[in-house]
Amino acid sequence: MTARLLRAELMRLPADHVLLGFVAMAVVLAAALALGTSSDLTSGLAQVEMVAMLYGTLRFGTDNRNGVVARSILLGRRGAVLVARGLVAALGGAVIGVVGGVCTAVTTGLVSGRAPGADELLPALPDAVLAAAVSAVLGLCFGVVVRNYFLAPVAAFLVHVGSAVLLESVPVLGQALPFGATMSLVSPSAVPAGLLPHPLAAVVLLMWLALAGGCTWQVLAVRDVGQA
Repeated sequence: MTARLLRAELMRLPADHVLLGFVAMAVVLAAALALGTSSDLTSGLAQVEMVAMLYGTLRFGTDNRNGVVARSILLGRRGAVLVARGLVAALGGAVIGVVGGVCTAVTTGLVSGRAPGADELLPALPDAVLAAAVSAVLGLCFGVVVRNYFLAPVAAFLVHVGSAVLLESVPVLGQALPFGATMSLVSPSAVPAGLLPHPLAAVVLLMWLALAGGCTWQVLAVRDVGQA
């Protein structure tokens, strides 16, 4: 059942206009770094993770509004629907992570007046892609829990901004949140003070993913199909 639903989701992916739009957004934000005061690779990659989270949120919201989610639930188990959608959201987030990461490296390299930072990007890209994939799934969880097509992306964005503020003001707490773990993973060189080491940050991010996934499954399990 899960394999069939996953195959159906993958077949829809090439025509996923939401993914295409957010890939374009990641490219635009990377280009906008040239106009800003913060043009370092870490800040750019952190923006890419935010884009991936919003993609996961809006993709579910769009499908839910169009009745695609309800039809999927009628054809299969809710858990299988959630797993299939989570895997495809992770794949879409990874695509955003790769495209946005490469564009960010090129932009920051050009802004700094040197060759695009492949030497910095290549070590950071696997972790950045992992963070983007997880961020997209966390965005999916926001979409399922909040459910409202308009409010879910706003809620995800506000949580992202609030986590950034908390990381700046209370690092000991902020570093344990998904945003803090993401900032550690996308740091291409030595991890800045106030952030978790890379391996621990990956564990923390995956723990948040497991927690969010469990809560999302519970919400989806008790919700009426028409309200999915």
